[in-house]
Amino acid sequence: MKTKKSCKQIEIKCKTPVLAYFVVPLLLLSYVAMIYLGLQYIQMYKTYQYETRNAQSTTSQQSPLPTDIKHKANHGNTTNPRNWKTFTESNDLFSIKYPTDWEAVVREPTIATDETYFGTIALTGPEGSIDIVFGDGFGGGSCDMGGGTLDTFVIDGQEVKLCHIQLDDGTQSWVSNCGDCSSVRLSTSDATGYVFKANFKTSYEEARKLFADILGTFGEPV
Repeated sequence: MKTKKSCKQIEIKCKTPVLAYFVVPLLLLSYVAMIYLGLQYIQMYKTYQYETRNAQSTTSQQSPLPTDIKHKANHGNTTNPRNWKTFTESNDLFSIKYPTDWEAVVREPTIATDETYFGTIALTGPEGSIDIVFGDGFGGGSCDMGGGTLDTFVIDGQEVKLCHIQLDDGTQSWVSNCGDCSSVRLSTSDATGYVFKANFKTSYEEARKLFADILGTFGEPV
């Protein structure tokens, strides 16, 4: 009897490793797949949160530039901002003036999250374009890392620094969301920051003057 019992035990022990060759790898593969899918889900969720929060910035949406630029050096409607058109944000967060031959378009309607407002408007005209993106969490690298230089403007009575770079096609480009640029905030919306992005197809002197004139009208609604 002892001999038969030990034979059965030996037989069982001999069969067990054969099953293990199939079951154990399947269990390991299932475990690894669950971990991988879990990590992918977490990454996708974080990406979704980031893109939702900073969709406006992004930026990196730029206003389309006209393909045929014919700048008139003596635009009568660009020399006197008092005669310009006025855009006022729907929640009375800010207003800004722009030349009469320019257009204002709401790219992203204003939405509110707690005390912060998010949105984007675009000003476009014969000379170029300006995007105003507002929200929070804006940032960026140093201006000189991209070959740019800091340029000072007056916005809402404050001296602020924007990053200027001349592109290969001669476009004069400015952005205010760089690491060493100045942040722009208004007292009416302390939690909301404002980013300005501009592209002009004119000389630096002409582009800077018009851009500065437009920025000089930005502020609290009158």
